[in-house]
Amino acid sequence: MKKNLSFYLTGSILTAITVMLLVGAVTVSGSLYHCFDAYFAETKIEAEDEILLTYRYAKANGIAVGDTMELAGKTFRVCGLGMKPDYAIMLREFPDSVPDKDGFGIGILSKEAIKSLGAGMEYYSIRYGDKEKETAFRTEIYEKYGTVEYVEQKANTRISLIY
Repeated sequence: MKKNLSFYLTGSILTAITVMLLVGAVTVSGSLYHCFDAYFAETKIEAEDEILLTYRYAKANGIAVGDTMELAGKTFRVCGLGMKPDYAIMLREFPDSVPDKDGFGIGILSKEAIKSLGAGMEYYSIRYGDKEKETAFRTEIYEKYGTVEYVEQKANTRISLIY
């Protein structure tokens, strides 16, 4: 051991650092779950009679957290203000180049709340894991269901215009 003291010392230090990093990661992950469980319970994420509005729309129209608003004959309480990453800029239509913060915003509701409003449309975002199966998947979707529009992330002006 005396001949290779530096080897054993370095190995011990690296092992201790690795163990500390693992213990730290497990501790942080456990505390995050604890914090977010309490946060979700307190804020009642996705309750049936609540709506989350985009920040600029709410501010432009004088709507504050706690106010109520009516959609399709049903009253919802504004439970918070937020943003959607695919709507970094609030463009009503893709060709638009200026955001319409006064007249266009997004309200986020739970699935149950959306169903209670009646007929609507569903939108899906798909990330392909296997590029070879992408064509077959798209063909089946088009044949069975049809699509309203398809926009790649790079072509989505609501994201790219910000750059």
